[in-house]
Amino acid sequence: MILLQLAQKKTVVSVVTGPTTGAVNQELTLTVTFAVDNNCGEFNKFIETTTDKTKIIEVEAKYQGSNCGTTASTKTTPYKFKATAAGTYILKFKKSATEFVTQTIIITATA
Repeated sequence: MILLQLAQKKTVVSVVTGPTTGAVNQELTLTVTFAVDNNCGEFNKFIETTTDKTKIIEVEAKYQGSNCGTTASTKTTPYKFKATAAGTYILKFKKSATEFVTQTIIITATA
C-alpha cells in the first residue's frame, strides 16, 4: 500500500500579469505565477487580507502524491478580481516575507 502525502504550504509569487483597468462590477482575470517545491505541488487557494482598497494576497500550494522528486518549478493560476466601487485598487501578491509583486488596478464607473 502506498501512502499519499497531502500537505498545504504558503508559497511565493514571482509574476502577475493581466489588466490594469476595468469597470465597476466587471470581473478581471490576472495570471499569477508561483513557486512549488516539487512536481506534486499545485494551486490550493488564495489567502487574502483586505484593508480599504489594498489587498495582500498569499498563495497556498498543496502537495499530493508520491514520487514527487525534489526539483522546484513554477505554476500559474488565474486570480479573479471584481470591484463594486470606482477607485484605485492595489493588489499585493507576496513575493517574500517583506516583498510584494504589486498590481495596481484603476476601476471606473460604468458608462
